[in-house]
Amino acid sequence: MPTKNNSLNYFHLFCLSILYFFTRLFALTKIPVFADEAIYIRWSQIIRSVETLRFVPLTDGKQPLYMWLLSVIIEKINDPLFAGRLISVIAGFGSLVGLFLIAKYIANYKTALIVSFLYIILPFIFFFDRMALADNLLSMFGI
Repeated sequence: MPTKNNSLNYFHLFCLSILYFFTRLFALTKIPVFADEAIYIRWSQIIRSVETLRFVPLTDGKQPLYMWLLSVIIEKINDPLFAGRLISVIAGFGSLVGLFLIAKYIANYKTALIVSFLYIILPFIFFFDRMALADNLLSMFGI
């Protein structure tokens, strides 16, 4: 049976998750398309349509995992820009969870909440969590 403290902890985590997804998903496609976003989306469309070009991102020195994921999601979501940015938002949430767990392990629960809140409101991270770039997925796996 959950205690009051556990219920409060779950409430904090739920509120942080809602805040994260609200700030990241609100008007997601209103930002103009960045050149690298267009390149990654095009590569994923090429990967989707031509089987022999699965490793085309390696020609530019980019790891292909992001484009592979995007090529799978592009067929389910009509807007390729939204699909690419959605992957970045999900990867950013993975980074948020990872930072929370690291901070909780190193310090305590209160510090983990502060670190998570700072991650959500920092402008640099806010901006890049909303861009369809492979760097966000790389950061998530790094954390």
